[in-house]
Amino acid sequence: MAAERDKAGQIILTAQRNALQEAARNGIIDYTMAAKIVGDLENDNNEKHND
Repeated sequence: MAAERDKAGQIILTAQRNALQEAARNGIIDYTMAAKIVGDLENDNNEKHND
C-alpha cells in the first residue's frame, strides 16, 4: 500500500511540475515563481516521507 501511495505521489508531483513549467512557458507565471512553487511542492513531499 505504501509503495502505491509513493508512486501516486510521484505521478502527482510530476504532473504539477509539468503544469507549472507549461504555465511559465506560456507567460501565465514567471519562471522564478514556478521554480519556487516546484521547490515547495518537493519539500512538502519529502516532509511527508520523513514523518
